[in-house]
Amino acid sequence: MADGIEWDVYRSPKLFPVQFGNYAAATHAGTRTILQSAKYSYKGHRTSAYEARLCIRNFLVAPVPNRGTLDERLHFFDQRAQDGNRTDAQRLNDQANVAVIEAFLDYWDDNRFRRFDFQAAEDQNPLMNVGGVEVRLQLDCICLSRNNSGDRLVGAYFLNSHKGTGLGNQEETIRRRNVAGETVALLTFRQLGENYSQHGRLNPSASRHLYIREKHHWQVPTSFARKMTNLDAIGEAIYRQWPDIDPPPNFDASKAVFHD
Repeated sequence: MADGIEWDVYRSPKLFPVQFGNYAAATHAGTRTILQSAKYSYKGHRTSAYEARLCIRNFLVAPVPNRGTLDERLHFFDQRAQDGNRTDAQRLNDQANVAVIEAFLDYWDDNRFRRFDFQAAEDQNPLMNVGGVEVRLQLDCICLSRNNSGDRLVGAYFLNSHKGTGLGNQEETIRRRNVAGETVALLTFRQLGENYSQHGRLNPSASRHLYIREKHHWQVPTSFARKMTNLDAIGEAIYRQWPDIDPPPNFDASKAVFHD
């Protein structure tokens, strides 16, 4: 790590959408663990399938999506994952890229969303302020369509390529996972409304959080108004709790960069 820096510390609350969703679904003890990892962010290697996410994004917004292009990238990442000249971290990333593209192709073959006209979202979506919490959510594409009256509609997709812990099959696990997944879908819809409403009326049925590895998605519910308001209440709870979040036992302030 450059200059021996191992930690990023955020004085004001900043969360990624999946962290925000996990907080919404967690017990009280679990919320502190989630906020601790967000406030005191360790800079060690995290396996990433970001390249696969970019490939899927480009596939969706192509004028004519060609499954063959993803098959080619799948082969490319698989070959790279076996290259002994690459570091362990690089090969782990490529294994993740393979897993994500394989899962997405299975999802795509179910033919669940081909009726939409997918368009590229902006390269860098603005940060959202959700109840005092800064949330960085990058939409992967917007989905254009028309209703039976010919009115323009717009939705959006957020592609979640994280490994996570799967969907689980215990009743309480399913409930929490659904709360977390739907919360991220609502954040996706909020980002859409704040930045893309000029493309048409907001369409909840075309706004999804896709958990790629599990081939599962959460769609914005039709009765979303109250739940959208609840996002701010969740953010306000995070904002109140943030100052009291202590560092983990292995935290070393001399190896940290502090951010406002």
